Amino acid sequence: MSFLERSAAVYPDRAACIYNGAVTTYGSLHERVRRHAAALQSVGVRAGDRVAYLVPNLPAMLEANFAPMGIGAVLVALNIRLSSREIAYILNHSGSKVLVFDSELADTVRQLRGECPGIETYVQVRDTVPLADDIAGPEYEQWLAAVEPLAVLPGPASENDTTTINYTSGTTGMPKGVEYTPRGAYLNAIGEAMEIGLNWRSVYLWTLPMFHANGWCFPWAVTAVGGTHVCLRRVDPAEVYRLIREESVSHLCAAPTVLTGLYSAPEAATADLTGLTIMTAGAPPAPQVIRTIEGMGAEIIHVYGLTETYGPCTVAAPQPEWDQMSSEDLARVKARQGVPYMVYGVGLRVVDEDMQDVPRDAETMGEVVMRAMP
Repeated sequence: MSFLERSAAVYPDRAACIYNGAVTTYGSLHERVRRHAAALQSVGVRAGDRVAYLVPNLPAMLEANFAPMGIGAVLVALNIRLSSREIAYILNHSGSKVLVFDSELADTVRQLRGECPGIETYVQVRDTVPLADDIAGPEYEQWLAAVEPLAVLPGPASENDTTTINYTSGTTGMPKGVEYTPRGAYLNAIGEAMEIGLNWRSVYLWTLPMFHANGWCFPWAVTAVGGTHVCLRRVDPAEVYRLIREESVSHLCAAPTVLTGLYSAPEAATADLTGLTIMTAGAPPAPQVIRTIEGMGAEIIHVYGLTETYGPCTVAAPQPEWDQMSSEDLARVKARQGVPYMVYGVGLRVVDEDMQDVPRDAETMGEVVMRAMP
């Protein structure tokens, strides 16, 4: 919460969020988050309660990364690509009592309503399609307008409280809930800002889902430095290139498959990505992906992490000798998984079956183990 409070105080008139041409300043974002928190209280949400959001990368989802936390409640950001059965499981497993959803996803909500008796309030975010009249509950903007913003956001009672629950993909069974604490999220957000080079001039494009490990902690990282969030409902290469050009985007995060889609699009032929820094993870990028994107002018930062590690926690840290490498060799070394973030220190190892460190030769197989942040 201190990230938002500081940026609202230091950069009250700076653009905090841009979406479809509409600009929200940091002063306004802080007020909207305080109003959002009051709206949650108005429907009975108290400290420790779970609030679920089934929303794309819209301003409402950015606000959701602060408002529940502001009153000590817990954010459950839902993967909008999951089936209604999987979402119902998560809602019940997490014990969520409020579901905020985008009206385009109304069919999914209709299918799960009967299976989620714990949901007491449904709130619709209206963006591209009309409201679903058959799902009772307030519209998001009207919900916020009906209350006065809280004067103070008390935040979690302890840095070790649960502040978000992120569910894994469920590839080895049903999705598993990973609890984030304010302390862990704070440290990792600082780590992301340091490793990707964010500052108050940064303009960050939301090509990474905010439901994915809380957007790798970037809702907090960008806010911490007073940077600008550019929201994006869905990843469309033409729209991504337009926003990069028109909003002077400086940073974004994307899986290698997204990068492949970008350089394969027709717009790539004339695109200039000079000055753009891209953090990629989710799967090891092929050297060709790195070489092609950097050939368009961008800089690739390859990172690795898990939902359980608050997102990325290792980085392919540049070495002095890389400056003399050919583009082919540079792409090859950048494709490696890297070393621990500065905030993690030396709390990460690759070990054999006897828990002994394997050689650092980029060849010996081992298991990645890490120690929690101090």
